[in-house]
Amino acid sequence: MLANVEENITRAFALAYDAASTPEAKNRITDTRKAVKLIPLAPKILKSRFLSDEKPFILHHWVTLRCNCSCESCLWKNNKAEEMATDEIKKFHRSAAEEGFVGMLLGGGEPLLRKDIAEIYRHAKQKCGWKIGTATNGFFLEDRIGEFGDYIDALLVSIDSANPEKHDKIRGVAGLFDRVVSGIEKVKSEYPFIHLLVNTCVDDNNVDELMDIIQLTTDLNVPLALDVITTSQNIGDDGAADKKNHLISSYERITEALYEALGAKKNGAKIFNSEYYLTHFDNGKQPYRCRYPRIFLRLMPNGDVE
Repeated sequence: MLANVEENITRAFALAYDAASTPEAKNRITDTRKAVKLIPLAPKILKSRFLSDEKPFILHHWVTLRCNCSCESCLWKNNKAEEMATDEIKKFHRSAAEEGFVGMLLGGGEPLLRKDIAEIYRHAKQKCGWKIGTATNGFFLEDRIGEFGDYIDALLVSIDSANPEKHDKIRGVAGLFDRVVSGIEKVKSEYPFIHLLVNTCVDDNNVDELMDIIQLTTDLNVPLALDVITTSQNIGDDGAADKKNHLISSYERITEALYEALGAKKNGAKIFNSEYYLTHFDNGKQPYRCRYPRIFLRLMPNGDVE
């Protein structure tokens, strides 16, 4: 039932989009459609903010730890990690929907390495009625978006440098930058109602070129999310290990760069991060109150729940 309602709404907006005669009109329609998509999540978001006993309501599914990139900053890549079969995933997703989960954030690893990924997205949308966000390094995006573009609501694509050669070096894949940009343009052209974001992992490799990255995403007309890399990894009962701290030599420089980004945001740049985040690293790495457990339940590729 929910899937049918979603399909009818999407169809109505698509007809309006096709009938719009100017780029400005099309932009207004896409902005309205993206806002409407968030309405079902609003009550859950408000409860998670104000009620301490509220259960998580979004499934964060790390569907694979395999990846075709070799980013130095990555804490999670494991090309030999066990993964659930398609039917096991569907069963878990249906159970989560029955328990009141209303959305899924699907990531990895690189999700598009799974041959069944479109089937997973389709089942989550049509059988669970979920809002679906996903992340990708963009290598397979242009080739595969046609398989699943109708089933996702938000898409996060990684760009770590405005310089194509440098981006490819950071990610360890030649030609990746050009494939990412081509994939982004295809999504914008063929799936205008998807919330599209560029994500940049910030560390010493690119902290001095954030303004160039902001200009690139401005030229692409895609909002930018800045993500200062996570240096520590949870290692179970033994606590956490700070494995990547060598990639951030100065939090003072991180702070300066994020303040520059904040200035660009105040001047109209489409930067997704809040002012709180962009000023969070004043005086080094600051403690914070994590709300992740009140919003997300993490499902690992092998079926473990965290």
